[in-house]
Amino acid sequence: MTLKKRAFTTKYKYLNKKGIRIKIRTTVFKFVVFSILSTPIIHAAFSFEEKQELLEAVKNGNLGRVQKFIEGGMDPNTADNRRKTLLILASDRRDGKMVKFLLERKANHDSQDHKGSTALIWASFKGNDEVIKLLLPYSNLDLEDTEGQTALMLASFKKNYKIVQLLLPRSNLDSQNKQGKTALMLASFKGNYKIVQLLFPCSNLDLRNKLKQTALDMTVDPSIRKMISEEMNRRKKITAKIPPFLQEAHGVPPEIAEIILKMEGAKPSE
Repeated sequence: MTLKKRAFTTKYKYLNKKGIRIKIRTTVFKFVVFSILSTPIIHAAFSFEEKQELLEAVKNGNLGRVQKFIEGGMDPNTADNRRKTLLILASDRRDGKMVKFLLERKANHDSQDHKGSTALIWASFKGNDEVIKLLLPYSNLDLEDTEGQTALMLASFKKNYKIVQLLLPRSNLDSQNKQGKTALMLASFKGNYKIVQLLFPCSNLDLRNKLKQTALDMTVDPSIRKMISEEMNRRKKITAKIPPFLQEAHGVPPEIAEIILKMEGAKPSE
């Protein structure tokens, strides 16, 4: 091998080894960066006193102080001895700005306190539609407290019409609490015509509570009684026209049966 060729070969080997070293370094760097970014945030340990200060800041609506604590590394899911998180406390006091900040800091929106209430349940009970709108995109609307109450039930019971409107599209209207009551039964009992009017078209009117009462039985308001009675009679007439095979095999709801009966060629005897 000539001197010139040997020099070229040696240089090539050096460059090749250098290229491998650079590639290895790049791979290691990428792995370290990925590991750092994919590692969950670990909040530093803070004293009991500091946690109490943070909780008090939320209760007092001191957003600036809360921001300082959270940005200083404190956990946005800090809770008191009754498992009330910062988000639950903020929702309880109807503090929209605080709720917005905590959600932006990834606070757990479905955390439940010692009675099973979530931030959404508290907001529904207290009646703040601004807070509801902030929580709604993230929250599980079917979560229940220890009494089996959902956000919709409490909003119906408290006559919060706007909140019922917001919760209605994503809620299970036929959920029953520990007493067997539905949102419709609670609204009916409270005599709120407008809320009953919202709920009854998509509710099961035949459901009964632990005392064997339906929504109709639970109201003394004549206008509500008339509205529910007329709807029950309408559904009975539709059900009577449902082909037997559909009733037995599928238990088709009246609303669906009505559509089927209107379809061309659909006959009750078929």
